[in-house]
Amino acid sequence: MASKHNLKAGDTLFLVWNKQYSGPAKTKTVTITRVGRAYAYWGLGRSTDEIVSLEDLRFGVGGNGYGYSGQAYLSEEHYARYVERNQAWRKFVAEIEARDFTRALEALTVENIVAAAAQLGIPAEKILNS
Repeated sequence: MASKHNLKAGDTLFLVWNKQYSGPAKTKTVTITRVGRAYAYWGLGRSTDEIVSLEDLRFGVGGNGYGYSGQAYLSEEHYARYVERNQAWRKFVAEIEARDFTRALEALTVENIVAAAAQLGIPAEKILNS
């Protein structure tokens, strides 16, 4: 399986464990020691928490593919941007749900709505009448 992340031995990953309690998530920076077809490894690579999937950068995946310990990011900065984007998205959605856009919608065209949807990866056919 080809990795879209192009990881190689010597690269670092920033690990963020799934939160099991309130407070900040446990984090750690690791250095990859080897890369296989489907996984990258650090440390001795014997524990599931020392193995990351090249497909989705989840680590600690159980043997049956269910459950995982956390998510790896290419750097702490990538993680910070991910958190910032998700917080902004949640606030954006909350603002949309809390407002009455009747007047604003009168000024929009179908083309504007389709273009906005395309920015979010929503195909035009999901919005337009078939």
